[in-house]
Amino acid sequence: MKQTAVDWLFEQLWEKSKDKFEWNSVLKQAKEYEKKQVKHAFEIGFICNSLGWDFIKVFNKYFKQNYK
Repeated sequence: MKQTAVDWLFEQLWEKSKDKFEWNSVLKQAKEYEKKQVKHAFEIGFICNSLGWDFIKVFNKYFKQNYK
């Protein structure tokens, strides 16, 4: 099962000391992770739209298979 950016962030922060510099570094990484996930979703949405598919149905199926 894949991790969401939020799951990854929580896991990383759980293991770190409560140092604000470390946490800011992890937050920056999590934002990059999230950016990649949003980009991927955008690309899939564009492809679905181009093919005339219902993006919401495709998204829900993908999300259930990969994140739940």
